[in-house]
This record gives sequence, structure tokens and C-alpha cells, in this order.
Amino acid sequence: MRNAPPSVPVAAQRWPKTSRSAQAARHHLRDVLDRWELRDLADAAELVVSELVTNAVRHARGADRLIETRYQPTPDGGLRIEVHDADDRVPVVRQASAQDESGRGLHLVEALTDGRWGVLPRAHREGAGAVGKFVWAHVGPAPW
Repeated sequence: MRNAPPSVPVAAQRWPKTSRSAQAARHHLRDVLDRWELRDLADAAELVVSELVTNAVRHARGADRLIETRYQPTPDGGLRIEVHDADDRVPVVRQASAQDESGRGLHLVEALTDGRWGVLPRAHREGAGAVGKFVWAHVGPAPW
């Protein structure tokens, strides 16, 4: 997907690293899914983007104070979600105890995507000078 053909739509938006960004990203995603007629993916996709943006807001460090979301429909009728930030540290799936108030987000992403998610350096997409990473996830029909 490094050099996607121009005919494949991509919706990208930058957000400040604030607690309101996850909600704003969900609303933007819903508008995009309506435009692309992929409304049936909205519930799962909104949860995934909410978790990934929340993680970036809470944990990403770096000089760039913005987070970027990118959405792209996939040939199988699904949706690729990417959340970019300027931190090179990779998110880690934790084992949260029953008393923990956080630490379950990536388990939710795992379940909603059937394990189709991962992390890549931004240089993978944007070239050698790019800093940070992006977390990608695929929501939609299972590949099998």
C-alpha cells in the first residue's frame, strides 16, 4: 500500500494529542464510512480507531504533537485503519488484572480484527526521514 493507485480513496486527518481526539476521529470515520457506503463496518471500526487513537494520545512521545488517522477501503469490502504518531516505541499487549482500569485495548483490537493488525515504522510508508510508527488494523470480512 506504499504507493496506492490514485483510484483507491484514502481519508486522512490530523488530530491534536488531546483526550477529545478519539471522539473526533470516530465521528470523522463514521462520515467516511457513510460516503464509501461501508456503514456495516462502523461499530467495529469505531472501536478500533478509538482504542488506537487513545493509545497514541496517552503513550506516544515525540516532538510532533499531532496524530494522524488514515482510512482506506480494501478490495475484500473491509477497511484499513492506520494511526500514525511520532514515537518509535511499539505498543505492547498487556495482561491486565481484573482490578486494572486500562490495558485491554489491544486485546479488543485483536478480537475485532481477527488478529489482522500490526505496527510498522513510518519510514516504511513515508520514506527514510520519517520518524515514529503507525499502527494498522483491518476491519471487515475474514480473509478465509
